[in-house]
Amino acid sequence: MKVTMDDIAKLSGVSKATVSFVLNQKRSSLGLSSRTVMKVLETSHKLNYRPDAVAVALSQQKNLPLTLLILSPWLYSQFSDFMAQVNHTLSALSVELPLKASYELFYPGLLQKVLTPSRSSKFDVVLVLGTASEDHLFLQKKQHNFTNIVLLNRDVAGYCCSYGNDHEACCSMADRIFAGGYYRRCVLGCCKRPSHSEEKRIRGFMEGLQKNNATFEHCDLDAELSPEQQVMELFALHRPDTPSLFFLPQYYPAALLLKLFLKNGVAVPEQAGIACYDCHSLLSNFLQPELTTIDPDIATMTRHAVAIAQQIKAGERGENCISNGVFVPGGTTIL
Repeated sequence: MKVTMDDIAKLSGVSKATVSFVLNQKRSSLGLSSRTVMKVLETSHKLNYRPDAVAVALSQQKNLPLTLLILSPWLYSQFSDFMAQVNHTLSALSVELPLKASYELFYPGLLQKVLTPSRSSKFDVVLVLGTASEDHLFLQKKQHNFTNIVLLNRDVAGYCCSYGNDHEACCSMADRIFAGGYYRRCVLGCCKRPSHSEEKRIRGFMEGLQKNNATFEHCDLDAELSPEQQVMELFALHRPDTPSLFFLPQYYPAALLLKLFLKNGVAVPEQAGIACYDCHSLLSNFLQPELTTIDPDIATMTRHAVAIAQQIKAGERGENCISNGVFVPGGTTIL
């Protein structure tokens, strides 16, 4: 009959936890009396106790660092505050838990070039960033090929995901802005081929507009143009006699539009309001007035992703985490 720690605990007159501390030489056992330690050791020897090899292997596995491969299209982007905040959070987490992260760049729409089953199998978990619609479709088609993928800032059925509720956040923001009735018109600025996340933000904002019976028009921006050229197209839609709200699904072009309005003497937020999604931890310190936006709380989103990765490493099914984001009522809108 196989001897267990429970058997040793009963015969020694101590708890199973005490037996575990002594036999596994954990630091907690240092607080036990020498008499208790000797009693446990003598009893285990008497019963000819042999630890289960599988249990030992699992215990050792738990002590190994969590190995992460982080695939990102924004790895070297000078405008990616998202990547900077992810890195900062992972750096902080590495102090709290054993964590070993490797990074690899991929270009938007070309995730399939770097994400393969053989590549992902070399890591506990592969953390995939990015928002390109082509990559979204690739993940949908290949969901049965990967078992250790965690998506950050993206949700695809069949994968473990940590993402923001972009649609609901933008819907709520539009509702709050237009409920006051100050703006009589809204301009939605977005690229002709928006990313998956941008689509959700635009749809959510439109839903909030419709709740308030607000009129709106689309400005399909040419992706081949620079951000500076794109905001010039938006500026051309400004009507001095009609207070209008300009919504952009990204922070950086919204900041450029604000600068352009102020440079040309347009009163913000009275003549033209600006709302957007996302934030920039450094750029926001230099913007006056501060943009009205949604802070997606990237730090919390990243921590959730790592928590899911730990579940997968432990052989469990990770649970999706949805972050609601934080509404930032800046000075670029009248609520």
